[in-house]
Amino acid sequence: MSTTPDVAQQSVASPANAQAAAALANLLHIVDWLFAECPWWRTQTHASLASFVLEEAREVTAALLPLADFPVPGRLLPGTIAPEISSHLCSELGDLLLQVLSQAKLAELEGFFSLTDVLAQLSAKLERRHPHLFATAHASTPEEVDALYAAVKAQERT
Repeated sequence: MSTTPDVAQQSVASPANAQAAAALANLLHIVDWLFAECPWWRTQTHASLASFVLEEAREVTAALLPLADFPVPGRLLPGTIAPEISSHLCSELGDLLLQVLSQAKLAELEGFFSLTDVLAQLSAKLERRHPHLFATAHASTPEEVDALYAAVKAQERT
């Protein structure tokens, strides 16, 4: 199950994705620099950063709570969410992303795996768990998608 060319081309061609790719490349450069040059970062381990992963995940969760009553994305009118709520969530997501990137960087430095491996595994998992988009399965309702997802996930566990 691999991404169809149309899907891959559409996502790569998106101006928003191109901007995100450039911003991510800059962020990865910063993370590399931190681990190479900052005395604090050079002493960190997976274990020493573990509590930060949990802390940032909790802070993202708290930042999401004000959005609990909002409708499905795409149905929200511009300006409906207060800028301070949006800004806070954006900041907290960045903090959590830093933790993911830090763990991946440590794994790379230790020779375990790289961020590329993490991204490739996640891409493959999303494709496997969405056979209605990337293979021949059919699902036209959220309930059918949930059932497919659960079936694939159960198969992965065996």
